[in-house]
This record gives sequence, structure tokens and C-alpha cells, in this order.
Amino acid sequence: MNQKIQHLQELLTKPQSDHERVQTLCALAYALRNNDTKRALTILAEARAITLRGAGNARYREGSVETDFTQGVCETCAANFDEALTLLFRALQHAQDEEFRLLEARILRWIGISYVRISMHTTALEYLSKSRSISEGLGDTFHEAQCWNNIGDVYFGLRDFKAALGYYRESLRGLESHNDPEQQGIVLYSIASAYTQMKEYRRALLYHQQSLAIRRELNDVTGIGTSMAGMSDVYAEQGQFDKALEMLFQVSDMALEGENRMGMGWSNWSIGALYLRCGKSGKAIEYLRRALEIVGELRLSNVALEVHKSLSECYKQTGEIEQAFFHFEQYHAMREDIALQDNKQAIRYLQRGFEMDKARQDAEIYRLRNVELARLNQQNEQLLLNVLPSAIAARLKNGETTIADKFNDVTVLFADIAGFTALSAAIKPEEIVALLDNIFSDFDAIANTYGLEKIKTIGDCYMLVGGLPEPSGDHAVRVAQAALQLQKTIKRLSETLNIGLEIRIGIHTGAVVAGVIGKRKFTYDLWGDTVNTASRMESHSEPGKIHVTTEVYQRLSFASEGQSLVIGHSSLVGRAPNDHFVFEERGEIDVKGKGLMRTWFLTGALPQSSV
Repeated sequence: MNQKIQHLQELLTKPQSDHERVQTLCALAYALRNNDTKRALTILAEARAITLRGAGNARYREGSVETDFTQGVCETCAANFDEALTLLFRALQHAQDEEFRLLEARILRWIGISYVRISMHTTALEYLSKSRSISEGLGDTFHEAQCWNNIGDVYFGLRDFKAALGYYRESLRGLESHNDPEQQGIVLYSIASAYTQMKEYRRALLYHQQSLAIRRELNDVTGIGTSMAGMSDVYAEQGQFDKALEMLFQVSDMALEGENRMGMGWSNWSIGALYLRCGKSGKAIEYLRRALEIVGELRLSNVALEVHKSLSECYKQTGEIEQAFFHFEQYHAMREDIALQDNKQAIRYLQRGFEMDKARQDAEIYRLRNVELARLNQQNEQLLLNVLPSAIAARLKNGETTIADKFNDVTVLFADIAGFTALSAAIKPEEIVALLDNIFSDFDAIANTYGLEKIKTIGDCYMLVGGLPEPSGDHAVRVAQAALQLQKTIKRLSETLNIGLEIRIGIHTGAVVAGVIGKRKFTYDLWGDTVNTASRMESHSEPGKIHVTTEVYQRLSFASEGQSLVIGHSSLVGRAPNDHFVFEERGEIDVKGKGLMRTWFLTGALPQSSV
């Protein structure tokens, strides 16, 4: 057991005043913050009950602030940042009201740490600098040294490792006159991490070994695992994979013994990633699948994201292309979801801090936070527009919770890249991503040019629609024109990159239901027989061909003759196009789920003047 925890537990068995007991309980909960958050929160419930007994007394008020602060710290360590920031800002307000300056400095530091952990570095630096300044004014050199270390973490997060190292060294110098091995172990680990990123591996190992020795002396299980994992990274960077694995297996055993599910998930992921790096894909899959199960249970989406990426590469190496593509798609879907959620959370965290301490901040601090908030709002708005039509996004922002509309007349297109599965087996995952990004970016530009809505991509399949969310009369014409441009784009890319790519396209016109699904990750999708038929046209098409139903053929032929496009009894009228569409009759074919259908290939478009 950690020596500090043991000492605090012994103090609780002795007679103490209410104030002393609250201080001891808070100190014990703080010491348990990383290893046993659940127990720490139980201890704090006792401390809170004591403070409520004497709410009007200044000593009890200080205990109440200390309790809020310590609980906020525990929530930060458990990554519950919503709850953490609420408690920390509440504690800050009371500490400032009561002029508890030492406590104020500690609270400001942990607000800064919280923002570091959610990668909001500008805001983190603001709070850490203020905490350090108060500590310097009070002559609290130990707390000032802690602030220097956390400021180093800000620069580490910004990948300025040289600056980070300078602040870490400043922290270590500040600790020389203090006998606090726990904090020394933390700073030594920070220095080692900076040297690792700077590729100075000999120095990195030296500082990791010093940190590990201190943490072993303190019996700090979490710290021991962290230092050993850091050493494993260094060994792996040097190509000493056996040593790196040996360290990770020890970390895994400690996590298993301590029933630390988060540690088990992380260690299995690290072992799997290291086996993948060694070229042992089969072994890697075993550990990565175990890691995915644990991190999924714990809802550690950022770790699950990386596990899916590693599994995709593993299955590619073993030739299991379907599994590789499945995890590849999971990785990219999760990355988009996380980006959207991270921006929403960041805005919420900024707003919370803004509301809680706005009366105490000067004009420059207001300016900094408003700049960051405006940037995040802009990013969030763009992410929303990336997945929803602008008219639908506006309805969601205006408070609509259920969006479902019926459209009697739209045109749906499906496009699939023929031979892409075989191609993906021959190139690296990152090359697949780059190629799809290139293709679908061009497709998006074409959709925008013709006023169409992209609905979604599924692997190498692309779906768009004309005639919604704003109804129009010429949607079939615009979808047909877009389809011909999609063909040209694939042909150009295939020739430029010297790869044999062709595209199958299917189009159908009819009624659909469209709406938004999902609470966290919004998706705008279509349902109905029209969608199914368009999909069947694509799957029954041929590489390099645009396969259309009789309904589309008749609509486009009608338009090519210069007729007005009148939809039912509505007043929507579209102008006749400048193009004359050219078709090749395919005849009757047996379409799965539909039976015999007479279909056509759209082969081109000629200017009216040449017809």
C-alpha cells in the first residue's frame, strides 16, 4: 500500500476535531484519486456530511470548499470533465469569496489540468499561469514547482517538446528543497517523456529508471505501470521489441491483479500494437480484440478508434480483406463522430468556465476565451454541415427533435467503384483513404455544382439525391448530368494514377421518406422503394455504365424534347435542359426483389444544337 495512504488511514483512527477530520479525509481521497476513484468519492461523502453540520462557521466553510475541490480533482482523474469543472469552478468562486488564497491557487491549477486533458491548451495555460503567479506571491515554492510541470504539459500537448523540457526542468529545480518523492517521480517521468519525443533515448531511459525507482519505493502501483509503459516505448523505438514486450506484460499483470479494467484495456492495446509493429499480425489480433472488448465496455472511444485502426492493418496483413475493411470503416466513422462530439464538449466546457468566473476576469482573458469559443463554434457548425443539408441543420438548431418528411418526386443515384475491394488488398490503408478522399471530394464538388445532396458513403459506394430537401422540377436532369460527370472523373483519375478503376451507377425516380436519425451522431437518410430500386439499378449495372429505370428514361426523354417538367398537381416547373440525353435500351432483366424490369443505359448527352 502507498505509504501516504497508509499514514492517512492511521490518522483517521485517532481522535480529531471536525476540521482536522475533513482535512484528513480530503487528503486521503486526493491520494486515492488515480487508483480508486470510487472509494475516494465515498470518503468525500463523509467529509461533506461533516461540513454541513457547521455551515455558518468559517472553518467548516473552508472544509466545504476543500471537499468540492477534491471531488473535482477525482472527477478529472476519472475523465468526468463535465462534473469536474462544475465542482472546481464552484470551489473557486467560494475560495475567492472567502479569500482562501492557498486553496484558490490549488483549484486554479486543477482547472488548468482539466483543460490540458481535453486538449484546450490556450485556456489551460491561462489558469495555470494565474495559479503559479498566486503561489509565487505567497512564497509557496512547492506549488509553484507543480505549476511549472503542468505548464510543461501544455507545451508537450502542443508538441513543442523543447519548451516542455525547459518547464519540466524548472519544476525539478523547484522541488530540490522539498522532500516530496511522489512529485519528483511525476516530474522525472515528464522529463523522460520529452526526451523520448526528442529521440534522445539514452536520456529518456535514465529518467524513466529514476522515476520507476521512486515509485517502487512508494509502492505507487499506477505510477509503476506508467513508468514501465514509458520505458517500453523507448525500447520499442530502439527496436528492442523483446524488452518492450516484457515491460508491457508486467504492466498487464499488475492491471489484472489490481482489477484495473482501464489498465487492462490499455495494456492489451499496447501489446497488440507492438506485435503488429513486429510483423506478428496473428498475435496482434488476439490482444487487440481483447482490448476492443474492454475499451468498448468502458466507452473509451479514443482508444477504440486506434484499436480499430490497428486491427484493420492486421487483417490486411493476414489477407482477411473483409475484416480489414470492416475495421477500416469503423475507424473512420468513429473519428468523424469523435471530432463532432469533442467540439460540442469543448464548447460546453468553455461556456461553463465563462459562466462561473466571468465577474472576476479582466478584458484580455475575456478576449482569449471568446476567440477560442468562436473558433470551436465555427468548427462545430462546419462539422454539422458536413453530415446534414443546411436546411436540415437549421431545423435542428431551431429546436426540432424529430425530422421526417415525405417527398413524392425525387431522383436517387447510387455509384459504386468496380474492383475496389481487389485494389484495396494491394495497397496500404492510408493509400486507400487518400484515394477515396480524392474520389469522394471530387464527387462532392460535382453534387454541389448540380445542386444535389450527398446522403452518405458506405465503403466505396456513394449515394446522392436530387429534389430534396428543397423540391424542384428538374432533379432528374441534374442527377443525370452529375452521373455523366462522375464517369468522367473516375476515368480521369484512373488515367492519371494508372489504375484500372471504373464506376457502376444506378438511378431511379420516385417517392421517398427522408429524415434525421441518431441522438449523438446525426445522419440524414432516405427510405422507401425508390431507394431500393436505385440500389438495384447500381448492383445490376455494368462497370463504366449508368443504369436507369424506365421512369428515369421517360423523364429525361421528356425533358430532352424541351417540355416543361410538371410534377403531379404542383406548380413546380423546371426548365428544359440544354442537353439531349442519349440512351441504349438494355431490354428486360430480372432484378432481384423486383422481377422483370425494362431498363436503359444512359450513354451521354449532346447539346440541343447538334441534335
